[in-house]
Amino acid sequence: MAQVFTSYSRKDKDFVRKLSDALASQKRDAWIDWKDIPLTTEWQQEILTNIETAENFLFVISPDSVTSSNCRKEIEHAAANQKRMFPIVRRPVTDDGIPEALRKFQWIDFSDDDAFEARFATLIAALDTDLAWVNVHTRLLTRAKEWEREGKEKSFLLHGKDLREAEQWVVTSSEKDPKPTTLQRQYVLASRQSATKLQRIVIGAVAVAFLIAVGLAVYAFIQRNLADANAAEAKRQERLAKEETTVAQQNERESKARELAAVSSESLSDDPEKSILLGMQAVSATLRFGQPPVPAAEEALHQAILSSHVCTTLRGHSGFVYGVTLSPDGKRLATASGDQTVKVWDTEVGQELLTLRGHSSDLYSVTFSPDGKRLATASEDQTAKVWDAKTGKELLTLRGHSDAVHGVAFSPDGKHLATVSSDRMAKVWNAETGQELLTLRAHSSDVYGVTFSHSAAVYGVVYSPDGKRLATASEDQTAKVWDAETGQELLSLRGHSAAVFGVAFSPDGKRLATASFDQTAKVWNAETGKELLTLRGHSGFVSGVAYSPDGKRLATASFDQTAKVWDAESGKESLTLRGHSDVVNGVAFSPDGKRLATASFDQTAKVWDGESDKELLALRGHSGTVWGVAVSPDGKRLATASDDQTAKVWDAANGKELLTLHGNFGIINGVPFSVYGVAFSPDGKRLATASAGQTANVWDEESGKELLTLHGHSDAVDGVTYSPDGKRIATASFDQTAKVWDAASGRRLLTLRGHLDSLNGVAFGPDGKRLATASNDQTAKVWDAASGRELLTLYGHSARVAGVAFSPDGERLATASNDQTAKVWNAASGKELLTLHGHSAPVVGVAFSPDSKRLATVSSDQTAKVWDAASGKELLTLHGHSGSVDGVVFSPDGKRLATANEDGTVQVYVLDVRELLKLARSRVTRTFTTEECQRYFQSETCPALP
Repeated sequence: MAQVFTSYSRKDKDFVRKLSDALASQKRDAWIDWKDIPLTTEWQQEILTNIETAENFLFVISPDSVTSSNCRKEIEHAAANQKRMFPIVRRPVTDDGIPEALRKFQWIDFSDDDAFEARFATLIAALDTDLAWVNVHTRLLTRAKEWEREGKEKSFLLHGKDLREAEQWVVTSSEKDPKPTTLQRQYVLASRQSATKLQRIVIGAVAVAFLIAVGLAVYAFIQRNLADANAAEAKRQERLAKEETTVAQQNERESKARELAAVSSESLSDDPEKSILLGMQAVSATLRFGQPPVPAAEEALHQAILSSHVCTTLRGHSGFVYGVTLSPDGKRLATASGDQTVKVWDTEVGQELLTLRGHSSDLYSVTFSPDGKRLATASEDQTAKVWDAKTGKELLTLRGHSDAVHGVAFSPDGKHLATVSSDRMAKVWNAETGQELLTLRAHSSDVYGVTFSHSAAVYGVVYSPDGKRLATASEDQTAKVWDAETGQELLSLRGHSAAVFGVAFSPDGKRLATASFDQTAKVWNAETGKELLTLRGHSGFVSGVAYSPDGKRLATASFDQTAKVWDAESGKESLTLRGHSDVVNGVAFSPDGKRLATASFDQTAKVWDGESDKELLALRGHSGTVWGVAVSPDGKRLATASDDQTAKVWDAANGKELLTLHGNFGIINGVPFSVYGVAFSPDGKRLATASAGQTANVWDEESGKELLTLHGHSDAVDGVTYSPDGKRIATASFDQTAKVWDAASGRRLLTLRGHLDSLNGVAFGPDGKRLATASNDQTAKVWDAASGRELLTLYGHSARVAGVAFSPDGERLATASNDQTAKVWNAASGKELLTLHGHSAPVVGVAFSPDSKRLATVSSDQTAKVWDAASGKELLTLHGHSGSVDGVVFSPDGKRLATANEDGTVQVYVLDVRELLKLARSRVTRTFTTEECQRYFQSETCPALP
């Protein structure tokens, strides 16, 4: 249940995002609708539901919000449900412009950005204030002062219900603000004393009457007790029946959730979109009743999203989308629709750039010229057109076909156009003048030697990138590949169960993609004709297909009025950060959690948008493996450590290289050593590096000046970290020791000896008073960070301990081991609390969530797992990598988990269930069919999207 629901105009989104971040920093759960799309019935209902379940209703006042019909509906619903309202002014409006339901409340003025912090403090105080409590406090204080002014006249004292409520108010005051005043306490006490005295007088006066009536009273008492006993038993039976009903209902919901989850998993291969819909309902089966989703349901939804392959869905056409193409640079996408328009889109953000109007009937095909400057379209109006791709201006209209033109293609040099039509002919045109050059008739040869031997209408034609082959798509459910010089049929691709409407070569010519009315697209080996992949997800005919210039993505167009962008190799969940060409061995979130930095064997580091998976920066400059990456505490800089014997500092905003740190990393036999690790000091002013040359170094982060060289290890230093207060540095080495150094002077303070093999990791406790180390000797150790005294040795693993982490509250330690387990220990006593079994290969990394309640592990078995850190219960198994998962980190808010993989990718998983449902909603373009409703829910009407 959210503490705050925020209603606002989209024009104030930047301010609301700032406000949301501030609320999150104060651990206030805020529900905010970030969607910039028209409200559907299902989405409107979700908004209303979230208003009902929120404790407070926050309304951002601006000229746009007070005139918004949607905002008005939200205000009315909040008022109807008696929600506490907090109007805040972002942009001033006239008093009569304020909705009636808000006028009676005190406003908080946020119009001055410089006063944001002060106004925000006022808002937090207001949210924390119990208005009902304040009203009672005010009313009781008023009556107490009146009693005092009247000389403490008894007639002004409290009696009966008023007195009982006032006494209860005082009793519960220890946990509330404002506290009762001395006068209020005196007033309540005097009221009780007066009531007690009066009660004694009344008791004396009725004593005789009481004795007379005692006999009757005893009889009545017995009868009443009997009746009360019968009533109590009836209530007990009723309560037990309700509890049994509640348990039965809960069991029924969980059973339904598991059933839907199982069906969701079964549908992965044949219909991923249906699998997502079922996974959403499985999660919602218990969630909408205030209960957490069953693990099977959450895992099924993660898997369904992974299997969907869809990256982006573009909505905007009002008719079937028949054709799709990507510009040569991959930055734009064009779609052709039955609404008689072509639309051009920005592929990065999905924004519509142009709408081309001019055809008088449905458009079936669209393609960019090789230089990306022109677009060609094919239409049912028997014409093709050529357009300026930047301005949308119509350049040429090609007339000559006697039936609908279904396909159009530029030659590789851009000088010619080929068109195909339902008139069973293909034509070749001069792409500059529009002159018709050739007519290619079915079953006949011509100067180009192209022979069309399809047995039905030909819908699509495309040249291979080298111009040596042509591919055609036909109503006869096949695609064919031809030799463009001899006309010889090279391949016939069979596998679709309906007409093939679109065809596209990959940029390297090695693959061919086809789009079909069977609602799928397929990818084929263009040399052998072998079917490689079937893409399912559209709910209508798939009418067009196009590759991105790098061949890594596919775009499809569909009669379901959408276009989709797909990963051409594999699926993705939430975010898959693809871009590195080798092992990713390091990952770090920025302090605000909005960006991610990665380090790779491919000699680069990259910065990514943590919400959209967009690659923001590629940091190139190292000539060797980048072993580690760190983000400065203010998020403005990045540091990298490399095999090329340097560390570098970069501007995190623009990727500019600021410093290259060459230092005394150690040289043996004339060979300088790699830099393995890098860490910023907590204030961001210094940088520490760890070297294979047996040293650690400290640098001035601004100037790059080497301040200290920490000598003392007798083997490579592979880990370095600062204490939380920045006054000490800890290093871990292959020489079987860890050392603690004074961060200012470089003086060696401690040498931690006791391990019998090399160390794999070192970590300070959250208070800086303890250190933990992990070793190949199958143990972890805890040390006093001030004296170096060994406090604990954690025995229990039967193989190398690969990683160690303190919980943020400092109460527990977690270790990861090659024995395929992770363990949780009491950090004070060393007692083993939990052993986490579930991985089928070495566990190589472990991390606690920021609230210490969950634990994440990663393994060579290509999975990550999330566990309840108290009970050891496995909550989730996260799939998606194709190699060993080597690194893991929670986002600062704990809602996402990032994993680094030897397959060259970083996977970001959504852990917050409601965010996961939002992600799922963005991936589907349909709801359940009537048949599916009857099959899965035994009803003609399916539940709304959660």
